[in-house]
Amino acid sequence: MRTSNTNRIVCLTSIGTEKAAGSPWYVEWIFRPLLIGNILSNMAEMEHYLVDHCSDLSYTIVRPAGLVDGPKSGKEIHTEENQYVTGASIGIPRADVGKFVMDCVQKQSWLQKIVAIGLK
Repeated sequence: MRTSNTNRIVCLTSIGTEKAAGSPWYVEWIFRPLLIGNILSNMAEMEHYLVDHCSDLSYTIVRPAGLVDGPKSGKEIHTEENQYVTGASIGIPRADVGKFVMDCVQKQSWLQKIVAIGLK
């Protein structure tokens, strides 16, 4: 990015990328140990790299709930600078995530932030 003079990146990781107090039970007891623990570790490594080594870039790390197929929900997308959105549903349509990502780029919002998104 630095050599091409590109300074905006929005990347997706996942809720539960790192262990956090109060994480949903299904993340700590099912997803992390049984299903996607290694993937979450790789996502965490990317997050740490951006935070620790890319302060000169305009990054946003988006942590959506589980991605589901289907049309946009039409619901408000809730955000928290956390591992997850408190009280959010376990899934979010990919179309809603795509809209949130495009809004981040167009509005230059959530610069150098990690934000969890979800629907309530």
